[in-house]
Amino acid sequence: MASSKNAGSENDGLSKVRLSSILTAQRLPQAEQKIRNDAIQSLDLPKASEEGPKENQPIQAKYFSVRPVQELVKKKIKIRKYQIVFDKLQPPLRNREDIRDLIEGIFKQHKPQSTSWTSDYHSCIISTELLYRECSDEAGSAIFIEHEQTIQLNDRRQTIKTTSTMYFEGFFDIDCLGNYLRATRNLTQQLTGMSFSGQNRTYVPFEDFSILNLVSWETINSSSFKGGQVGKRFYPHCNP
Repeated sequence: MASSKNAGSENDGLSKVRLSSILTAQRLPQAEQKIRNDAIQSLDLPKASEEGPKENQPIQAKYFSVRPVQELVKKKIKIRKYQIVFDKLQPPLRNREDIRDLIEGIFKQHKPQSTSWTSDYHSCIISTELLYRECSDEAGSAIFIEHEQTIQLNDRRQTIKTTSTMYFEGFFDIDCLGNYLRATRNLTQQLTGMSFSGQNRTYVPFEDFSILNLVSWETINSSSFKGGQVGKRFYPHCNP
């Protein structure tokens, strides 16, 4: 990078950089930028209201209701959570795209029995039914899955056979999650360290939150989603 120094400067380690030598950031092609702008303009987004809230009227910001969860409660649908663990792969998978490709390949080679399932295509799969006939509802049970992996050897691609393990981790515990959320709403109790009524201290909500995240994105990516999506951003249309 070109630079010019001032003679006799007290700070010899500093230099002024010529603006002409700074690389400008890459800009999107005009055609692609127009497509993005048109997509955003076509979204049916809520418009701002000229009137503010009256008195103590509550305000909902960035509100997104996971409606399928309400159906789960009403219909008492059970969500099963599975984790897939790969055997020693050659070569080891180095990025998320490779893992996604491998899991997609497994599902193509072994189509799930369940008709209602989704995955993060990294390690977690959830299903409302037994994912495969060989699966069990006993926590910790596992099945072995033989599948193929395509690897790159020098200038050619080769398909090898390998085995992975799928574990049944348990059910989505919506009752415990509901109790946890209701209990933690009381900030005073949380700060004073008082025990929450009806709260299971051994319950850790993070796994169930990850399941809710999968359910949310399955809803967003479905054809019935009443909203818009541009890239990884989504704009829900809710009528709470």
